Amino acid sequence: MTTFLAAGIWMTYRGIRYYEDNVLRGIVLIALGLFDFIGQWFPFESGIFLYGVLVIMAILIEAYYYFLRLVNMIRSAGINSIVDPVTKLYNKSFLLKKTENLLSKREIDILYIDVDNMKQLYDAQDPDSRDQLLYKIGLIFKEEVGENGFACRYEGANMVGIMIGDNTEQIAENFLKRVHVEANAAISYGIASSIEVSDTGEVVTSLIKIANERMCIFKKDKESNVIG
Repeated sequence: MTTFLAAGIWMTYRGIRYYEDNVLRGIVLIALGLFDFIGQWFPFESGIFLYGVLVIMAILIEAYYYFLRLVNMIRSAGINSIVDPVTKLYNKSFLLKKTENLLSKREIDILYIDVDNMKQLYDAQDPDSRDQLLYKIGLIFKEEVGENGFACRYEGANMVGIMIGDNTEQIAENFLKRVHVEANAAISYGIASSIEVSDTGEVVTSLIKIANERMCIFKKDKESNVIG
């Protein structure tokens, strides 16, 4: 009896105080504790029936919350399987599958991003700071891509946007400026359109390769301008 009451009061308090889903569970446990107490001093037949109903309710509620936790675990596992743990962007596996899927339905652009001088940035920072930098850049990338596509981490300091809008160049330029201001870093980018690639062969690989090559040209042009 005391255990039911204590647990019920605690759950109800936490549910009200911290907006948790424990209020209903707490109320049922409090009712069980009270019925147990009343039944010891004033036994009555209908009380046994009501007590049994409360026990069944408590079991059903626990089963319901267990089911919700199970669903959340499965959902979380599904999300984790397609999300990069450092940047929280979609991972390479998602990138390749999603690009292939979209190509069968529509024209897309591939925006290939490389963080300039990442090795030097890595050498100058501890591991936690490196991950924080990549996360920050990834967050800016995700915000800039928005509903215009899917922001993914390809490998290392390379990120790829699967772009479904017609403003890829503008998004890339906005991203470049924001990274410079907000993350004190620089990026180079290249863009490839699906209309440039034939329907035969490895279209996804070809698109990424073309965008990567244009990113390298962009990077070299920046370096030449700095030297010049």
